[in-house]
Amino acid sequence: MELDEFTRRASHALLMEPQGNAAPGRIMAATLAPVALINGEASFGFIRRSANLNYHPGQIAFPGGRMEPGETPVQTALREVEEETGIGGGHIKILGMLPLMDTASTGFAVWPVVGVVHGEPVMNVPNGEVEEFFWAPVDHFMNGSFVKRTTTLPGEGAPRPAFLYQGREIWGLTFRIVMRIVSLFEHRY
Repeated sequence: MELDEFTRRASHALLMEPQGNAAPGRIMAATLAPVALINGEASFGFIRRSANLNYHPGQIAFPGGRMEPGETPVQTALREVEEETGIGGGHIKILGMLPLMDTASTGFAVWPVVGVVHGEPVMNVPNGEVEEFFWAPVDHFMNGSFVKRTTTLPGEGAPRPAFLYQGREIWGLTFRIVMRIVSLFEHRY
């Protein structure tokens, strides 16, 4: 998929204002699903979280984190992507956001924000929070083919679904965000 097509179609389908309410006791957070033109294709930018973190260690994710008091989801997403990858907000055009999503096991309520990365931003990984950053073509996720994870977490009855990309498992909330974004393209505008 070309980046212009992704931008046009996502802009029509994403929310411009936050919608939804978090369940009581949830930790409010936001994440940015960065999309850029890589090798001629619209591609998602993912991080591998440090294995030393308390929450979601070693997992593939979009950059994101807890909301600070008074921040909007977009402000949090931009702050976190800069902290975790070095991509500054001046390189990102926000297209919109998805409805609020809960994590299954860690108590977060997350606003997924979608933005297009322009230019050639300076990346700053690895760092204390991020071990790796990589791009994966949006088309890789469009065919709906996914597998069951190779491992389960304590308390899980069965492995969860995951996308595989170059030996990496993309699962959990990140899997659900990717699924929601690519489902936007099932409808023609």
